[in-house]
Amino acid sequence: MSQIDPPVIPSGQEIYDLLMGKIESDLLSKNLDGLEEKYKNETPEEKEERKNRYNKAFAQYHKELDEYLAGMNQKIVEYKRISIQSLENRNKEKEEVKLAEIEKQIQKEK
Repeated sequence: MSQIDPPVIPSGQEIYDLLMGKIESDLLSKNLDGLEEKYKNETPEEKEERKNRYNKAFAQYHKELDEYLAGMNQKIVEYKRISIQSLENRNKEKEEVKLAEIEKQIQKEK
């Protein structure tokens, strides 16, 4: 079994921005500080509409986050499985070499 690279685990902010960037760009971490200025002249109706849009965005974000984390978990489990199998194979090869050496010594002593 071949060796594989461990899965890259992004930071929380990287995951948030990766997922939220596909949903609502206003809510990207880099944009949060500018929202007050951007919407300073909005009407109460517009503010309510934006609030509803953000609530929907966060609901979608949580669904996508669950999927993302499930996929990451699968990658980690697969990495663990392959790593253990690789270690077992290496140990088996070392044991076979040692056994061959022992058998050779036994044959010489006969």
